[in-house]
Amino acid sequence: TRRSSDLKHIISSRSFGTGVNDVNSLLASYSYHCENLSRKLSKQGLFAQQIIIFANSSRFKNDYFSSAKSIILPQATNSFRHLMPYVTSIINDIYKPNIIYKKTGIIVSDVISCKMEQRDLFDQVNINHDPILDALQMIKGKFGSDSIKLATSNLSDKWHMNNNFRSPRYTTDISDLIMAS
Repeated sequence: TRRSSDLKHIISSRSFGTGVNDVNSLLASYSYHCENLSRKLSKQGLFAQQIIIFANSSRFKNDYFSSAKSIILPQATNSFRHLMPYVTSIINDIYKPNIIYKKTGIIVSDVISCKMEQRDLFDQVNINHDPILDALQMIKGKFGSDSIKLATSNLSDKWHMNNNFRSPRYTTDISDLIMAS
């Protein structure tokens, strides 16, 4: 088993069902990734000190384009509310208007545990704990994942995956079970 102290980075990425070429679709997908990473980090009691944001066009085309930008956070965080302002501040560095994007993602790296044992005198880590995050996660757990989210999530839904041909999830989703009558 892997201990959280061995973890170096966590990634959230997704390919789009159809290509998108507007900045609002990219921003909406990054909102999804921020929330996804925040959930993963807080579930494991971890905080990220750096984020890498990337976007790619189709790798099967001759005009393949890839762009990425890295930011070292001034304070380690596990909150999507604190991660998203950094994403919006650099979206224009990643987005190019004539590119049809097929995939976006965010990588959080330099992941640390919130337990601060084993720190030496000069290892100064400033952790930004979001007191609202626990309440937001509780609301999402009780009322569904779409009950409360960042406003940028609603900018576009063109970026979602195409699930028309997805196989049933009999073992993980009770609504996919076959009912005999």
